[in-house]
Amino acid sequence: MLFDLSTETHAIIDATNTKDNDKKRGKKDVELPLFSYESVSSATDNFSTANKLGEGGFGPVYKGKLLKGQKIAVKMLSKRTGQGLEEFRNETTLIAKLQHRNLVKLLGCCIEGNEKILIYEYMPNKSLDFYLFDPTKKQMLDWGTRVHIIEGIAQGLLYLHQYSRLRIIHRDLKPSNILLDSEMNPKISDFGMARIVGDNEIQANTNRIVGTIGYMSPEYVTMGLYSIKSDVFSFGVLLLEIVSGKKNTSFYNFESLNLVRYAWELWRDGRSVELMDSTIGCSSSTSTPVRYINIGLLCVQESPADRPDMRDVVSMISNEHSPLPTPKQPAFTAIKSAEENCSINSATFSIMEARHHYSSFFYFAAITHSLRGMVTNIAKSWHFFVLLLTLSYCKACFSLVGDTISAGRVLTVNDRLESQGGIFELGFNRLPSSSSRIYLCIWYKNFDAKDIVWVANRENPLSDPSSLKLKLSEDGNLVLLGDSSKIPFWSTKLSSPLSKSTEAVLRDDGNLVLRDNSSLNTIFWESFDHPTDTWLPGAKLGIDKVTGKSKQIISWKSLEDPAPGMFSFGLDPNGSMSQFILRWNRTQIYWRTGDWTGKSFSLAPDMWMNDVSNYNFVSSEKEQYFIFSVKNTSRFRFYITPSGQIQQMARNPSPWAWAIFWSQPANPCGVYASCGAFGVCTKYGNCECLKGFEPSSIEDANLKDWSGVCVRKLPLQCENSKPANGKSDSFLEMSNMGLPVNPITYLSGSARICEKSCMEKCSCTAYAYNINTCMIWEGALLNITQLPDGDPVGKVIHLRLAGDEHQIRTKGNKWRVRVIIGVLVPAAVVILCLCICFSRGKLKRKGEQASSNDIRCFDFNTEFHAMSDEPITEDNLKRRGKKDAELPLFSYKSVLAATNNFSIANKLGEGGFGPVYKGKLFRGQEIAVKMLSKNSGQGLEEFRNETILIAKLQHRNLVRVLGCCIEQDEKILIYEYMPNKSLDFYLFDPTKKKMLNWETRIHIIEGIAQGLLYLHQHSRLRVIHRDLKPSNILLDSRMNPKISDFGMARIVGDNQTHANTRRIVGTYGYMSPEYAMEGLYSIKSDVFSFGVLLLEIVSGKKNTGFYNSESLNLLNYVWELWTTDQSLDLMDLIIGYPPSISILLRLIHIGLLCVQESPTDRPAMLDVVSMISNEHAPLPTPKKPAFIRGRTAMDRNSAVNMSAGVNNLLTISIMEPR
Repeated sequence: MLFDLSTETHAIIDATNTKDNDKKRGKKDVELPLFSYESVSSATDNFSTANKLGEGGFGPVYKGKLLKGQKIAVKMLSKRTGQGLEEFRNETTLIAKLQHRNLVKLLGCCIEGNEKILIYEYMPNKSLDFYLFDPTKKQMLDWGTRVHIIEGIAQGLLYLHQYSRLRIIHRDLKPSNILLDSEMNPKISDFGMARIVGDNEIQANTNRIVGTIGYMSPEYVTMGLYSIKSDVFSFGVLLLEIVSGKKNTSFYNFESLNLVRYAWELWRDGRSVELMDSTIGCSSSTSTPVRYINIGLLCVQESPADRPDMRDVVSMISNEHSPLPTPKQPAFTAIKSAEENCSINSATFSIMEARHHYSSFFYFAAITHSLRGMVTNIAKSWHFFVLLLTLSYCKACFSLVGDTISAGRVLTVNDRLESQGGIFELGFNRLPSSSSRIYLCIWYKNFDAKDIVWVANRENPLSDPSSLKLKLSEDGNLVLLGDSSKIPFWSTKLSSPLSKSTEAVLRDDGNLVLRDNSSLNTIFWESFDHPTDTWLPGAKLGIDKVTGKSKQIISWKSLEDPAPGMFSFGLDPNGSMSQFILRWNRTQIYWRTGDWTGKSFSLAPDMWMNDVSNYNFVSSEKEQYFIFSVKNTSRFRFYITPSGQIQQMARNPSPWAWAIFWSQPANPCGVYASCGAFGVCTKYGNCECLKGFEPSSIEDANLKDWSGVCVRKLPLQCENSKPANGKSDSFLEMSNMGLPVNPITYLSGSARICEKSCMEKCSCTAYAYNINTCMIWEGALLNITQLPDGDPVGKVIHLRLAGDEHQIRTKGNKWRVRVIIGVLVPAAVVILCLCICFSRGKLKRKGEQASSNDIRCFDFNTEFHAMSDEPITEDNLKRRGKKDAELPLFSYKSVLAATNNFSIANKLGEGGFGPVYKGKLFRGQEIAVKMLSKNSGQGLEEFRNETILIAKLQHRNLVRVLGCCIEQDEKILIYEYMPNKSLDFYLFDPTKKKMLNWETRIHIIEGIAQGLLYLHQHSRLRVIHRDLKPSNILLDSRMNPKISDFGMARIVGDNQTHANTRRIVGTYGYMSPEYAMEGLYSIKSDVFSFGVLLLEIVSGKKNTGFYNSESLNLLNYVWELWTTDQSLDLMDLIIGYPPSISILLRLIHIGLLCVQESPTDRPAMLDVVSMISNEHAPLPTPKKPAFIRGRTAMDRNSAVNMSAGVNNLLTISIMEPR
C-alpha cells in the first residue's frame, strides 16, 4: 500500500498552486480509496496472528503498516459472521461521510471476490472495554480520563443525532465499540448496524433487531422501535459502566441481577457513591460522580419520552451546577432474563425478529386531548360568556334525579342520574348531536364535553325523545322503552324473578348496578360486566370459564357512532388466558401484551402507569380476569379507539383535558386493516384511498371509520364484455410499500409472467414480484402501508386499475416505449460496432468522464444510499462508494447551461470571491454556482481552500459543496441552493427584517454557534474561518443557518488554537483587534466575529454602518447601554418584544463577552454554546470591548482605510500587518 493517507492538512501546505495540482489533489483528498487485497495482505503480514488486535461481530481486526510507517487498522468481514454486504455498505457509506473527532476515521476499503475489508485509522489504545473491565488495566482510567471519555462519546452521539447532515442512529453503542487513540480520546466505531432517518425524523422501525444484549432499549427489544432515544439508553448503560467499572450484563449482586438495577437501588437509598469504581480513589469530589450517575439513570429510564436527548445530556455534563431532574425507575430492573446470563460485551446480535413492525414511534403523548372531537374552546371571554348562557339553559332543560332509579320511578329524556360524588352521570344523548339517534349513556361529568364511557343500546338507537323511558319492569329488570312500544329497546335481561326491592344505582366508579335495596351487597347485574369501548378502574376484563363469554371492550364504529366497530381488546381465549390481545373483526390478532409475569406483561412492561396500583390477575375455576384501581382520585381509563389503538388515559380537574400516557400499537399503521379495503396507511399514520379509489363517504372518513370507505373511481375493464375505449386494465407501480396481507405466492421466472398471471384473473387486484417469487392478491387489499423513503422493508407493488384511469403513468405509455426501443436498438447496434475499434480501457475512462462532466445529469441526492433498495453487489458497492465520496468535477459548458449562460435573472448576489448564480439540473434540483471573478483579489489558494475544506467538513450548520469546475481561467464552485439567500438580505432591510422574529433569530444564533464549535473543536480539522459575517451566513428553506465562504479559512494543528500571517484577510467591522493590527489569528478571532454578528442579529444594525451622536460603531453603543443598564434599548423594535426579556439580555451579555479586547478574556465556542443553552447559569462580567473609541485610531493607520460606506459583502484580501 503506497497510498498516503495523511492528506487532511493540504490546505496549509505550500504546494504549487496550479490547476493540474488542484484537480489531482481535489480527487485525492475526497475520494474513498479502494485498495487491492494483495496490498492489504502485505501490510498486515498476511493477516498474521501477531498483528491481530481483536475480533467483534463484523470479524477480526488486524494491525497493518504502510511503507511510510503509518499504522492502520484492518477490519475483515468474517465468512462465518451473520453480517454481510449490507453492514459493509453501511460502514463505507456512513463513516466516509461523517467527520467528527469523536468518530473513527475510515481511510479506505478493499472489495475483491468474497473479501470485504475496511481500513481505519489505527487506535494504539484499543477499545474501552480492554481497560474498563480488567482489574489491573482499569487503574489507568483515572476519574479525569473517564470524564473525558464520557464527554467525547456524548459529543460524538450529539453530532450523529443532531448536527450531521445525515441523522444517524448507531444502534450498537457499547464499550468494545469505543476506540481510544494515543491521548485516550474516544472514537465511536462500528457503524455496520447504524441507520439513517430523515432530517425531521427521530425514530424508525424494523423487523430485524440488531445490537448487543444489555445495551438495547426496551422498546427496541420488544417492539423493534429504534430512535435516537435508543442510543441514549445505550449511552446511559455505558456511562454507568464507566463510573462503576462493571459490566451491566455480567453484574451479580445478592438482590440486583444487573448493573442498572443496582445503580437504581443505590440511588433510591441515597448511597450512589457506592457505585463508584474503587480504583478511582478519593482524589475527586464525590459530588461529580454522583451527578454522572444521576445523568446515567435519566438515560436508562423505561419510557423514551422520559429520557433526555443528547443535547440535553451534553448540557447536563458541561454545566455541573445546573439542577438535574429526578430519574424514574429504569428499564429491565424487575427481573433478569435468561438471555442476559450468556451475553458478552463483544457479541452483537445480527438477526432477531421483532414482534411488530412499526414505522413511527408514539410511545408517549403528553398532549391534551378531548375524546371524539367535542372540546369547546373557552379561551376568549365571550366564549366563556356564551358557555355560561348555555349552562343556564341546560339547567332549565335537565333535571337531576339523584343516583338511583327505584320501583315506580321513571327516567325521561330530560332527566339524569348523578353518582353520589358527582363524578359520573347517566342520561340520554344524541350521537351525533345533529342526528335523531338517541342513546342511553354514562359519561364523566364535566363542563365541556360528555366523555362517554358506556352505552346501553349501542346497536339499537331510539329516535322519538318524547316516548323515552328508563325504568324497572315488573320482573325487576331495568328496561329502556321508546316509540310507544311495550317491547324494550334494551334490557338487563335477567331471567329469574328479582326482589321487589330492586333498584338501579349509578356508582362513583362509573358502574351502573342492579341491586337489592334491602341487601346492598347483593348485585343482580352491573354495567361493568358489559363494557363498551372503555375499561374503568374496578371493572373486570376477562373470561367467564363457565359460559365461555369474554368480557372485552369493543371500539365504536366511528367517532360519532357507538355501534360495535372492528376492533376489540380482551384476554386471549385460546392461549394462556393471561395476556391481552387486540383483534380485528374479533378474529385477526394484531397486537398482544405477552403473558403476565406477576408484576407486568412480558411484551408490554410499560402498560401500567405509576398512578395505577392494586392491579391484580385472578384465576379461579369459574373465571379469569384482570382488575385495577388508581392511587388518587384523578380520572383514568383504558380506551380502544375507532381506529384500533388501545390507549391509557388520565384526566385531571384542571384543565379539563385527557392526556394519553400510553398507546399500542404505537404507530396507527400497526393496526390490522386500519384503513379498510383499498385504503393505505401513510408514513404519517393517516388513512388515504389508493390511487384510482375514492372515499364513498367523506363523512365516514372524517370520523375515522375506514371499514368500507374506499371504492373504485372506475370499474375494471375486465368486468365488461368488451374493454371500454379499447383499453384493457393496467397496473400502477407503487414503491416503498408495506405489502397487503393474504397474498397468493408461487415461484415465477420473471416479473412479466407474474403480471400476466394477475391480468388473466379479473379477481386479481394487485401483484408484486421479487427474486423469482410472484405474489398476487385477489379481492380487497387490506393492511397496505406507505413506508418512508428508503425504508429497507418497503417493496414495490403493482395495483390494477381501469385502462382509462387518468392517474396511470408508468404503463399507459407502453406504445411509446416500444417505438423508442425500436429506434434505439438498431442505432445502438451500429454504435457498438464502431466502438469495437477503440480501446476498452480508454472507452471506460471517457465514459466515466462524460457521465460526471455534465452537471445537469448528476444526482446529488446520494446521502441516503445506506438505506436504499439497490441490489447489494460488489460492483454496486464499488460504484456507489466512488459516487458517494468523490467531489465531482463538471464541465464549464454544462454549468453554463444550468445557469442559462449566467443570466442576470439567475444572479443571486456577489461577494469577495465573485458572483453567485442559481442553476437548475434536469431533475429539477436547484444549485448555487459561485464563480471566481477575474477582478477578485482571491485566486487559486482560496479556491483550493473551499474545495478541500468544505468537502471534508460535514455539519448541518455548514454549507454543503456539491462539486466544482476548473477549466482554463474559470474556477467555479457548486453549492446546495439556499432559497432564503443570506442573513444580511433580511437583517439590514427595514421591511424584510420583520420576517426574522425573535424565535428565528435565536435559532440562527444557536445554529451559527454550533457550526463554529464544530469547526474549532469537534471536526478532525481544527478550522479558523476568519471571515464570519452576515453575508456568509446562508439560510435554507427552514431558516436554518449555514456558515459559508471558506476561501479565507485556515487549518491549525490538532492541539493549536492560533497562528499568524503576513497577509490579513477579512471584513472590516468583524476582524478582531489582534488580527487587524498584528496578523495574529486564532479561534478567538472567530469568537470576536461571532460576538459582533450576535449583537447585529439582536439589534438589526450593522457594526460598521452604525451612527449615533456619541457612538461611532455598534460595539461602543452596546457597551454604553450595558454600563448604564439600558441594554433593552439595543433591541430591534421592528419585531417587538421577545417572549423572554431575560434571554435577550443574556444574549447581549454573551455578545459583549465575545468582543472583549483581549483574546484570553473571550470565551471559547464550547463555553458560548453552554451559555446559550443554559439560560440560568451565571455569566462573568464583560470587560470593555475592542474598538470602542470609534475609528480615530484606525484612521491614523496608513495601511487601513476604513471608509464609511464599506459594504458588508466586501472582503479585504490583502492587508499588511503592523
